[in-house]
Amino acid sequence: MAQRDVAIGLLGLGTVGMGVYRLLQERQERITAAVGVRPVVKKILVRDRSRARLGIDDGLLANSFEEIANDRDIQLVVEVVGGRDPAFRYAKETLSGGKHLVMANKELLATRGEELLRIARRRNVDLLFEAAVAGGIPIIRAMHESLSGDKVQRIQGIINGTTNYIITRMTDEGQAYARALKDAQLHGYAEADPTNDVDGIDAAYKLAILAGIAYRTNVRMKDVHHEGIRNLHPEDIEYSRELGYVVKLLAEASDRDGALELSVAPSLIPLKHPLAAVKDAFNAVLVRAEWAGELMFYGAGAGQRPTASAVVADIVKVLHHIQTGSVGTLPTPPSEQRAVRRLDEREARFYLRLRVADEPGVLAAVALILARENISVQCVIQKGRHADDVVDVVFLTHEALERNMRRALQKFRLLPAVREVAAMLRVRGD
Repeated sequence: MAQRDVAIGLLGLGTVGMGVYRLLQERQERITAAVGVRPVVKKILVRDRSRARLGIDDGLLANSFEEIANDRDIQLVVEVVGGRDPAFRYAKETLSGGKHLVMANKELLATRGEELLRIARRRNVDLLFEAAVAGGIPIIRAMHESLSGDKVQRIQGIINGTTNYIITRMTDEGQAYARALKDAQLHGYAEADPTNDVDGIDAAYKLAILAGIAYRTNVRMKDVHHEGIRNLHPEDIEYSRELGYVVKLLAEASDRDGALELSVAPSLIPLKHPLAAVKDAFNAVLVRAEWAGELMFYGAGAGQRPTASAVVADIVKVLHHIQTGSVGTLPTPPSEQRAVRRLDEREARFYLRLRVADEPGVLAAVALILARENISVQCVIQKGRHADDVVDVVFLTHEALERNMRRALQKFRLLPAVREVAAMLRVRGD
């Protein structure tokens, strides 16, 4: 086939957008040799054309999305603006107009992805989004293609680099949360407003996307339980390590007896667990499939270069489809909604830390409450004394229902000797 150009419209020229543009320029000849067509960025949507952009021809810049949407030469649009609005309008109009779309927008895919997939199928165009989860790690393609004939039993992941960096500082250096967050912001790992990261929202978006593909269902964000790390204390990290565990913000999806369990929460995992050694801003996803067994995906989960690499990989795939006259296999919009088990119906082992008065009978009163809630204790340790004769008492439990533990916590708060329910974390991965 004769070589030809494929015109691309790029939405956004921030950190990732600039990375995508530069990588396409740098690898243009290599890509052309590989797929037989040449990628050419024809228009770039920017907020302010007056801003100087080193190495970017001013003639490429567009002030409005319509300049790209109405350009018949542009066959492929790359969306890296982020957020829900106006990104959803851009994505919907791109697909409805018969143009292929590559995205890196996890929030939009997690909340409106099903609708966009349906439009893409109806219009027979590609919708690819490898960069939306875990940066440069090719986890979307692996889940959708490599494991398409297998049954995914469980996904466990560290899929937010900001929180993993913060927890690493708290673990390795004993920093308090506030200081570790400031450190992350100074090094560019955390935004000025870190809410989406530290409250587990970003990881929940990514888990919804992964679980939707793995279990062939539309995962609604309200079904993904998420907790953040704001209330994580260095003491719990230290005590966990003494017990043989490390604390991580763990994203987890599993299929148990036909119902999905979806959660993001700071959790204890054994020191020997494959995810325990994932530090700093790195990401990792551990997938257990019925036939393939355990598969580990590890790498840089964010940043200009890894994310741009994933975006360009999707672009190359679309170029190949354009050259061959085919369309990629899209994740199929689900025909039915899978059941999701409510949090209070799930079972887990628990790490519990209480601050109690150092006096006779306290442990017996706590143990009685646990027994009445059908919670069995695996081990208990007492730590050093604080002011006013208060001590930390740490419990590890056997598996118990979440609702039983919640009731126990309420009852602990009514005991005069219990000064504080300082922490309750789940133990995973044993």
